Amino acid sequence: MNDPKYTLSFKLKPDEPFTVFVLEIGGFLPLCFTGAKLIMVDRNILSNASNIVNGGKHKDNKPNRLWFNFLNSPGFLLNPALGALEGTNRKVPSYDEFCFEFDKGKAILAKAFPNAKVTEYSEIHYQAGYELVKEATKSYE
Repeated sequence: MNDPKYTLSFKLKPDEPFTVFVLEIGGFLPLCFTGAKLIMVDRNILSNASNIVNGGKHKDNKPNRLWFNFLNSPGFLLNPALGALEGTNRKVPSYDEFCFEFDKGKAILAKAFPNAKVTEYSEIHYQAGYELVKEATKSYE
């Protein structure tokens, strides 16, 4: 038996603009509508979370603070690997830089979202993550 498919349309006017989105198969959704339990966090989210935690004055802090509340739950596992894979200084990170950035991202996430779970890496995980960096950069070369 086929399940019927339904379409629901509605207008939504939140108090704050949507500023945080989750990439999913087929597109993206505002963070508050995702069903994902594992969130791979990129440098933008890490930067915004750090800015909020450190009392920065970024223009999006108010809406980000609102939407980030959805992540501050034990139902989410946050992983800073995307931020570490991106590296800093506009270059491919070395292994040590990748590990450093992962740990820095992990600390930011733990401070910004104390109720969420944050991925812990051991040496074998750092090595596997860094293999992704090397594989991804082969296609650019």
